[in-house]
Amino acid sequence: MYIAEIIVEGFKSYAHRTVIGKFDPLFNAITGLNGSGKSNILDSICFVLGISQLSQVRVGSLQELVFKKGQAGITKASVTIVFNNEDKKTSPVGYDEFNSISVTRQVVIGGRNKYLINGSLAQAGKVLNFFQSVQLNVNNPHFLIMQGRITKASTTLHPFFSFWQVMNMKPLEILGMIEEAAGTRMYETKKKATLCTIEKKERKVEEIIKILQDEISPTLEKLRTERDEFLAYTGNQTVVDKLERVVLAHGYAQSLEVLKSSEKAEKEVAERIAQLQETISSHEKQIREKKSKIASLTDKRDKEHNSLLKNLEKESGSASELVVKANVALSHKQEALQAAKKAYQSTLEEIAALTRALTTKTREHKIADELLKGADATTAGLVETLRIVEAQYETKSIGVSVGSNAKSTSTADPLMDARKAVTEATTEVKQLEMEENHLQQQLREKKRNNEKPAQEEIARYNKQIDRLKAELEDLKQRQLSVGFDQEKLDELVKNHTNLQRRAAELKDKKDHPPPYLSRLQFLYSNPTPSFDHGKVKGLVAKLIDVPDPSTTTAVETVAGGRLYNVVVDSEKTSSELIKNGRLQDRYTFIPLSQIRASRLPDRVVSAAESVAGRDNVRLALFLVRYSSEVQKAMEYVFGGAFICKDDPSASKVAFSPSTAARAVTLGGDVYDPRGTLTGGSQQSAHSVLKAMCELNTVNEEYEAVTGNLKDVSIQITGIQEAGRQTRSVKTALDLKQHELEILTAQLSSSPAAQVIKEIEELQQRVVLKQEAIAQAKERLANATRRCQELQGQEGTQSTGSSRDAELKRLEEQIRQAKAAVKKDANQRKEKKQTAEKLRLEKEGLEKELDIQQNQQLKQLEEQVRVSAAELKDVEETYAEAKVKRDQAKEAEEARKKEIESQSHKITKLNQECDELFSRKSEAEIDLKKHEHSREKCSKAKEQASKYIREKEKSHPWINSDKHKFGQKGDYDFSHIEDDKRKLKEKKAEQEELFKRLNRKVMTMYESTEEKYHDLVKKREKLEKDKKSIETTIANLDLKKKQTLQATFKKVDKDFTSIFSSLLPGSTAKLEKVGDTIFEGLEVKVAFRNVWKSLTELSGGQRSLLALSLILALLLYKPAPMYILDEVDAALDPSHTQNIGSMLKTHFGHSQFIVVSLKKGMYNNANVVFEAKCIDGVSTVSRRTNKDVVATGADSDDEDAQPHGPTSKRPRKGGRT
Repeated sequence: MYIAEIIVEGFKSYAHRTVIGKFDPLFNAITGLNGSGKSNILDSICFVLGISQLSQVRVGSLQELVFKKGQAGITKASVTIVFNNEDKKTSPVGYDEFNSISVTRQVVIGGRNKYLINGSLAQAGKVLNFFQSVQLNVNNPHFLIMQGRITKASTTLHPFFSFWQVMNMKPLEILGMIEEAAGTRMYETKKKATLCTIEKKERKVEEIIKILQDEISPTLEKLRTERDEFLAYTGNQTVVDKLERVVLAHGYAQSLEVLKSSEKAEKEVAERIAQLQETISSHEKQIREKKSKIASLTDKRDKEHNSLLKNLEKESGSASELVVKANVALSHKQEALQAAKKAYQSTLEEIAALTRALTTKTREHKIADELLKGADATTAGLVETLRIVEAQYETKSIGVSVGSNAKSTSTADPLMDARKAVTEATTEVKQLEMEENHLQQQLREKKRNNEKPAQEEIARYNKQIDRLKAELEDLKQRQLSVGFDQEKLDELVKNHTNLQRRAAELKDKKDHPPPYLSRLQFLYSNPTPSFDHGKVKGLVAKLIDVPDPSTTTAVETVAGGRLYNVVVDSEKTSSELIKNGRLQDRYTFIPLSQIRASRLPDRVVSAAESVAGRDNVRLALFLVRYSSEVQKAMEYVFGGAFICKDDPSASKVAFSPSTAARAVTLGGDVYDPRGTLTGGSQQSAHSVLKAMCELNTVNEEYEAVTGNLKDVSIQITGIQEAGRQTRSVKTALDLKQHELEILTAQLSSSPAAQVIKEIEELQQRVVLKQEAIAQAKERLANATRRCQELQGQEGTQSTGSSRDAELKRLEEQIRQAKAAVKKDANQRKEKKQTAEKLRLEKEGLEKELDIQQNQQLKQLEEQVRVSAAELKDVEETYAEAKVKRDQAKEAEEARKKEIESQSHKITKLNQECDELFSRKSEAEIDLKKHEHSREKCSKAKEQASKYIREKEKSHPWINSDKHKFGQKGDYDFSHIEDDKRKLKEKKAEQEELFKRLNRKVMTMYESTEEKYHDLVKKREKLEKDKKSIETTIANLDLKKKQTLQATFKKVDKDFTSIFSSLLPGSTAKLEKVGDTIFEGLEVKVAFRNVWKSLTELSGGQRSLLALSLILALLLYKPAPMYILDEVDAALDPSHTQNIGSMLKTHFGHSQFIVVSLKKGMYNNANVVFEAKCIDGVSTVSRRTNKDVVATGADSDDEDAQPHGPTSKRPRKGGRT
């Protein structure tokens, strides 16, 4: 590949389009005066080759390459090089099919530069690779030798050196040039870079290992667990989807069946409804006719019979009550009569017993009297003897004759009276004691024989009386405990009426709220069958209460549209309501589980109170009441604003830096901290919150009134029940009182009561006798004491011894007589006592018998007679009451029969009406059922249709698969219940998995796993690359040594050959500094076999030596072309001629483009291009070698002339 043509336009001095060509494939020369633009041709080639160091083309920026920097109206510089690519061996990679390749580079003032290859845009990197593939690396241009300079690829030295610098190079620098020629220099540079890269890779590997251990592996393990759960979830989801598909297909099939059956049933129901409506109309007509007849008959019956029947029922009730009372009295009288008869019989028996006892006692008393009479005679004799002796004794003692009948005036008479009194008193005491003993005996016999049965009888009566009294007391207590109060009942009835009226008014207000509150009705359907309504808390407006009515406007302004937001428990509930709740309007939901409360901090509240005053500002949240469970929602709605008393306070709160919060006045004016103010007339004349507060008040009052009404109704019912109980208790109380009176009368007239009365009388008589005995004993004691006193006085009056003796004898006789009298008296006394006792017993029996016969028996006979009379009266009363009751009953029954006759007709008509009404009701119920069925069918049909449409729309597969529904296979419904149960279980399992499911786990796992594998691969690749690089470095080090040895030999050979051809008779070589070439090389030169130091060489010789070394290096690895820019400037014509010949001889395989002003150089060229500059614009002309020889004779002479002051050379090079 070689340059065939160069086209420049607007580049440096080439203002116009200039075509430079055709180039010779081997040797081309460019000549021209200084400043004519010949070097610009070389610059254009470097420009296209992509030179990066613009200083090499003598500019500071790409814009300077444009002709006159764009000031002449030309704003673009363009250079195109056309390469001949017929030789495919040297063709660039990828361009073998092209015989000609054009590469263009353009630069625009103020724009970008671009490349084109064969007319197509190309990236700069692609162009550089294009040229580097054919050894044309302009940034390392070993093919480019500029004026007096060479290019060196070392990165540590400046890339341009003069020939003198080449000659002054150190051995290692010359070795570096050999390495550059061999290509190993670049290897060393890249080796260092590679070693640095290896270090970086080792650090990277360590970082990767650390990342894998500390971050990726734990994360991957966690994600692996989550992935397993996710895969389980997705696996279950597949089963769930399949089961849902089967269940959905089953539901769809059922819906189709429901749709068909509903249509058929709806038609049948409609026909049945029409029939039922006709039946109901017919029944209503018949009922109206029947009721009309019933009304007329009822009016007639009520007018004629009801009032009389009520009177008869009243009379019958009164008669029945009298019968009951008479029956009770009759029962008691019968019992009293039986008791009297029993007592009478008992008394007769007692009389018989007394009669027998009296007979016995009479006989015994008669015997005792006879004995007593005999004792009396004996006693009379003894007493007479004693009287005589005592008379003698008295006479002797007082000096009176025994025969004298005169009364002594001494103490004998009082003593006799006293003794008589003692005797009488003693007799009275004995008689009283005998009577008391007799009474005691009677009392004992009475008690023994009659007291116990009498007491038992009386105890029985008393027990009944006590029972009746207890029952009476219980009834009285019941009457008191019932506590019936008629006045309280009337007051409660009046209160009940007022409460009913007030409740009706409140209910009307409650059921008919203002129309503007309709927005507060949140209506929805159950989104799921088992939906919990407790999850829906309600609208914000219904969840709050504003205690202070003056703040309702401000609170409503703070809430704004959020007043109608719906508070729910979670976002799941809101999603269900939105999707399946059949909402009638659009709503915003506030899920308590997700809402972020935005309450102002306490410090801001404190600052606001400090700025505006505690009484002038309150947080809106503090002015509403709500349940604690909606705290977060209320903070979200009301927690971000203040309510101020007036405008100045609101302004301070809103615009103060310490608060900067939204403030609302009581009138509803809004002060926003962002600078806006909202106020003026309200949009609506009605306050929703105020109306809500009023409605809440109405609801509360309604609840209170209905509660009071319920309480009053309960109280009225209780008092009415108490009234009924009071009347019932009073009736029972009257009956029991009457029964007690009868029983008390029976008790007082019973024989047992008489016996007890007699016993009590005997006890009283005994007590009286005992008192009389005590009195008699007291008189006896007094008489005895008087007698003893008189006897003492008598003893003091007797005198004389004879008289004393006589007296003693008389006293002895008296004593004996008294002893005999006493003894006889004792015997008589016993007999008398016996006789007296018998007499008293006889008298007692006689008296008792008389009492029994004359008193008690008569009394009992009278009692029996009275009881019999009373019983007869009661029987007559009972019979009369019964007759009256029976008559009343008969009259009542007769009237009832008359009424029943009328009622029978009414009843029959009522039965007919009832039957009609029942039929009508049944028909109406049936009608409602059928209407409900029709509605249900319609609803079912609508739901089924809607379900079918929705499912067909949301599941397109239904239309294609519905013919398979119910068949064996994917849509087998034979186990649908099991499928539903499995679906429920799987969904429950899915819900549990979903709670801890990471939905992004697969992406995260894949990403992390990919990252893990990438890092592992990178680590492995880095380790592999490191090992490969180390192996390659080792191999290349060996190959480098071999290559340097071969390169050294080849360059040394060519160096010697080229130098000998340029300077005949001389030789040059490269020599090792040490044992190997790697220690460095030095240049050795010999003239006529004499080796000389380089310092001994002239300037021309040094230049030729340097040029020979450079050309030998270039010859080792030839490029497609070489560019030489005035390399012969310091050489004489002969040397120049030798360079031209040498180039032809040694470089026949490459294209040379040489810029030179000497004939000896371009005379050897096949094509010569001459550059000229006219008015600052360069042009180029082409000539072949023959033209050059013909026109260039004079030039050689000029070149041969010395460069003195008169030389014309300065004129040629004077243009710059």
